[in-house]
Amino acid sequence: MRKSDKKIDNILRRLLTEVCDSALEIVDGFKWLTHLVDYDNFPESLSVICIFNTNSELAQARLLKKDDYLRGLIKKTRLRRNQIT
Repeated sequence: MRKSDKKIDNILRRLLTEVCDSALEIVDGFKWLTHLVDYDNFPESLSVICIFNTNSELAQARLLKKDDYLRGLIKKTRLRRNQIT
């Protein structure tokens, strides 16, 4: 990993930790999140994966539109990506 990639990854981790902390308080069944990225194609390649305790809790979150809430948190963080690039 290049030094510039490491810098981006550290900032991503900090921002996504904020998203995770918020989601843990609001979304029942949400456990954690992770990300995948190809730094040669950043930010277009960034994917955020949200993990739930069970499939039924994921289904309930979708039913209650908590998936929209999670997407909103992540998009809000993406708006702050000028901190990254």
